[in-house]
Formats: sequence, structure tokens, C-alpha cells
Amino acid sequence: MRSMKKALFLAAIGLIVALAVAVPMVSGADGGAETAELYAGRDADVGDVNVSYDSVSGNLTVEFVVVSENWTLAETHVHVGKTIEDIPQTKKGNPIPGKFEYSAEYAPADRVTSDSFVIALGPIDEGDTVYIAAHAEVVELDSQDGVIQDESAWGDGEGFKGANWATCIVFTYEVE
Repeated sequence: MRSMKKALFLAAIGLIVALAVAVPMVSGADGGAETAELYAGRDADVGDVNVSYDSVSGNLTVEFVVVSENWTLAETHVHVGKTIEDIPQTKKGNPIPGKFEYSAEYAPADRVTSDSFVIALGPIDEGDTVYIAAHAEVVELDSQDGVIQDESAWGDGEGFKGANWATCIVFTYEVE
């Protein structure tokens, strides 16, 4: 009888510990997520830009993933704002990737096909919207790592006011 009580007690403790560990994981999972196409040269879909928000940490993750064969990342640039006007732009309304807050560069021969930025956004409420300018320079390579072509690429979304084809991902946080 005593060993049965001990077993029940240990099982109850195990359940409490499991729930204590699981609750933060569930809370973190209620962040929003969205995928936008990564368009190179205006209309070539070379991959995706995945955006996710973790409500526990307050972090926004922006991930570039190139899936088209022989294409690679040469540069990535990201800027996040509460409005599209918060994205660095020329007076005419064209975005300026070189002034974006987050960036990285890669040698095309390294054939980097993914890159991500974790941005400390802080708490946002369900229904809040953020604007994410996700820009990349992508390169198509031949089998000897020679450049066939290079293109500017944008995560698909709302257009800027300027005359170019740049776009901005409009991310609205929704609890899943």
C-alpha cells in the first residue's frame, strides 16, 4: 500500500513538472506566423520569407529561404516598423536597403540558401500590424560557381509609394 501511495505521489509530481514545462512552450506557440514569396527581378519566385512572432520572448523572426535550384543569397536586409513610413526611403518613396537596421553579406560561392534575423520587437497585442521590408540580393550560379545573373529580391507584400517594384510584408499578429 505504501509503495502505491509513493508511486501516485511521484506520478503527481511528474505531472506538475511536465505542466510547468509545457505551459511556457504553449504560450510561445501562440505567436503568429506568415510566409511571403521572395520575388527576384520582379516576378521570379526564388523562395520564401518566413515571419514569426513569439509572444513569450517578444521576438520577431524574419527568415529568408531560397529554394530555386542554383540560386543563392549574396546579401540580406531587413527593417521593421509600425508603419510603412518607418522603413528608410528616399524622398520619392523608394526603400533604401543599405539603411535597413539588419543586414548580412555572403560570398555567392558559399551557396547560402537561408538567413534569419531575430529582432527584439517587444510585446504586441493581437491585431497589431508591423511592416517588414525584407530585401535580398540573389545570384544564380552555374556548376563552377560562375554568376549567370544577379537580381534584387523582395518579400511579397504592399508596394511602396515610389516608382520601383519594392514591396513590404504587412504582418498582423493573430493568436493561433
